[in-house]
Amino acid sequence: MPRLRTAGLAAALSAAVAWAGELRLVVEHIPPLVYVPERVPVCVRVENRSAAEVSCQVEATLFQEDGKGEPLATRSVTVLPSGSAPAAFELPSSGWVRARIALCGRDSPQDFAEILRFDAGGDLPPLEAVGDRLRAVSGAGARRGELAVICLPRRTLQPDREWYLWKRLAERLEEGSLPAGVLLLAPAFGARGGERRREAPGGSSDAYPALPVPGPAEGPEEPAYFPVVREKAGTRVEAVALPGESAEGVLHPVLADLAAALDAMRELRRRVELVIWVVACDDARRATPVRLFRKAADLILMRARAAGASRLSILFLPEPAVERSRRELYAEELAQAASAYRAGFVRLDALAGNDFWLAAAGTGKALGRYPNARGRTALAEAILARIRP
Repeated sequence: MPRLRTAGLAAALSAAVAWAGELRLVVEHIPPLVYVPERVPVCVRVENRSAAEVSCQVEATLFQEDGKGEPLATRSVTVLPSGSAPAAFELPSSGWVRARIALCGRDSPQDFAEILRFDAGGDLPPLEAVGDRLRAVSGAGARRGELAVICLPRRTLQPDREWYLWKRLAERLEEGSLPAGVLLLAPAFGARGGERRREAPGGSSDAYPALPVPGPAEGPEEPAYFPVVREKAGTRVEAVALPGESAEGVLHPVLADLAAALDAMRELRRRVELVIWVVACDDARRATPVRLFRKAADLILMRARAAGASRLSILFLPEPAVERSRRELYAEELAQAASAYRAGFVRLDALAGNDFWLAAAGTGKALGRYPNARGRTALAEAILARIRP
């Protein structure tokens, strides 16, 4: 009799292992950025790789900072042979730090996905953009590869009226003087994106040495207009080449730019007074959801303020190959974000002419993907106009 029980237990374990190997949980959709108090929609798919119909449950559990878990909801799913079935949940935008979406069966979870939630104003881990979502790289309680959702407040006007007039007066006085340090976030235009480069000559000290310049073996050089800005700025400039559309495996360019910008602000060795963000038309070309684009813009400006920058400036670079009505849609979102965070906003409409983008000015050839030499010079001058009083 004991042998029969042992044999039955072994058979049950074997069946459970086989069952676990036949089902897989796939996250179909999760927003990387949400406004509070928006809900966080999560869509998953259960894949059945067996030749038999399977019924199972998908459970969402929310965890607090102390690690205590609280089940949120359960969905019953029936999956046809060699087929798949969806399940959807709505998570709150606050009150939890980690969520687990688990495929349950035989009284134990067989497959699961974890989601990390972060407050935009708190500690954020290094992030990487993958497809249409963000993943945590490490740090701040994150394990590499975990999906990340960042929750941020929605601002349409300045909500803080305390000492507002004095703040505006201080900002006006600062705008007429050379800033003590500049962080430039600008398109890579095919160069290596997402890396901070050395400071301008004379901008380093023993305590804060200049960052080394990568040699030829380390990849392509930085954008050609960066050295012009440093040379003529008259102050310390730290520049970051945002990868934009050239980022590999990223559906929405603004997510790759967001990850690079957050890394740059996190790694600043010295406080900068002015942050300049140059925005190209990559997202307009890719048709990034406008609401997602606005959330990313809000987060970049919010973190720039948190990093100590008292002056913010956004330059929008129109590209003639992108339809004008589409360009204006994204430019308007940037203008509203700038207004909400008391940042300057400039549309570089003068650079929308074909001569700044043709392979050779005046040749009438097809539009190039990046600005030509004349366009890069004009862009450098537009940036310098925001730095020099």
